[in-house]
Amino acid sequence: MAAPQKFAVMGNPVAHSKSPFIHRAFAAQFGIALCYDALLVGGILSPLLAQKPARIHIANRTAAKAIALAGEFSCAALSGGGLETARGAYDLILHAAGPQGPSQLSPGIFADSALAYDLSYADGDTPFVTWAKQNHAPRTADGAGMLVEQAAESFFVWHGRRPGTAAVVAELRRA
Repeated sequence: MAAPQKFAVMGNPVAHSKSPFIHRAFAAQFGIALCYDALLVGGILSPLLAQKPARIHIANRTAAKAIALAGEFSCAALSGGGLETARGAYDLILHAAGPQGPSQLSPGIFADSALAYDLSYADGDTPFVTWAKQNHAPRTADGAGMLVEQAAESFFVWHGRRPGTAAVVAELRRA
């Protein structure tokens, strides 16, 4: 028997990641032996900035952390501050704070077609998705679908086989 291939998910935080579970499920579909680890690395702004948005505001419970993170990039469209500094109507509100709710965000933060997107996922709605729905966000989503779809794309690149995702998303939600 061949040695298992080695793969990893990288993120911050990452200990809670379901990627090892997902990739084992994909591998089982094709009888592929693999080893999949979770590695801690740093988070998501570069791809957003590459889209050249009019503005990105990083809001954090600790204003100094948001300001420091914004300062790591040389971009006039980027600013940072405490949660209370996120004012105005945004097209995309990306929640990347894990399971914590958005207790200090303004309910008026949603533009008419805004997407409130939580990078976290849970068995039901995350606290952020619940809050967004209660505060009339036009659209909401959590990270479960994104997680499985990007895992499927990686799996295809690595193994040349495109796994089915719908069953894995459903199983992940049940697990």
